[in-house]
Amino acid sequence: MKLSVIIPVYNVENYLARCLDSVINQTYKDLEIIVVNDGSTDSSLEIVRKYAKEDKRIKIVNKENGGLSSSRNAGLDVATGEVIAFLDSDDWLELNAYELAMNAFNDETADMVWFGMKSVYDDETLNSQNYQTKIYCKDEVLAVFLGTNKKGPSLSSCNKLYASKILKNIRFIEGKTSEDIYFNFQAFSIIKKIVRYDAELYHYFQRNGSISCGRIKQHSFDCIEMWNKVIQDLKSKEQIKIAEFNKIHNIFTILLRATTFGVDESFVEFEEYKKAYLKIFRKNIFLLLNSGRLDFKRKLAVILLYLNYNLCGLIARKKLKV
Repeated sequence: MKLSVIIPVYNVENYLARCLDSVINQTYKDLEIIVVNDGSTDSSLEIVRKYAKEDKRIKIVNKENGGLSSSRNAGLDVATGEVIAFLDSDDWLELNAYELAMNAFNDETADMVWFGMKSVYDDETLNSQNYQTKIYCKDEVLAVFLGTNKKGPSLSSCNKLYASKILKNIRFIEGKTSEDIYFNFQAFSIIKKIVRYDAELYHYFQRNGSISCGRIKQHSFDCIEMWNKVIQDLKSKEQIKIAEFNKIHNIFTILLRATTFGVDESFVEFEEYKKAYLKIFRKNIFLLLNSGRLDFKRKLAVILLYLNYNLCGLIARKKLKV
């Protein structure tokens, strides 16, 4: 069974070799490796071409810069595998990741296989040896995406393998960040069976200048739009309540980051956003505090932000020595 691995690439010359090495050296060999060059201006394309000369499984798609969603969609449009995986070009995999995941497709007739991922800051080794397996079916599937009282939602696309038939009519929303939220909601809505391994097989690399790090920008609030789309499509009152919690928790996290690490100078409308979203956050504070999903320190941060935005940031910066 062929696995198509879609790797968007944009100006990652310092990290790309590590990513590609982790794919071409997978113990599972039946791979179609689709590298989408999203208009890179550094040596990324040259690096990919060198790898492609040595490994015929690599296919290069060149396109104008359009962002992560656009690149993933371009990869989906040309993928021919029965199973689809996504890998960000500054991240990397344990070498047995795809073999373990593909065994589940063969043994369990799953629509999705999902494994653990860990945020890393260097080449640290993950716990990929000792793991447990859990199977989710039908009504459990969407609940797993949304999260329960003790576990948050499952949002990333990179630690999941999808049966290609599931993604036939699903694409990422382009021009937005947090694109995984609505993409996965659509997928989870039609999936009938998931196999989950809790083994840590995906290295999610944290670096300065990546989309997910640094000062708050306007696109940081895209996740709220994505959750609003999810809420609009849900029918169960209980599921809507969980999705509302996820949205409010995202608002809290963004505001906490803003008061702690600051706001990018390009985000000239931030004060308007802050005023509007602080109002929503304060209106829904008990949804967070009574959720059962926040530890004591997180609850304290919620209360501080509710009482005084600037004081919360001052305390957070002293605590983190920012």
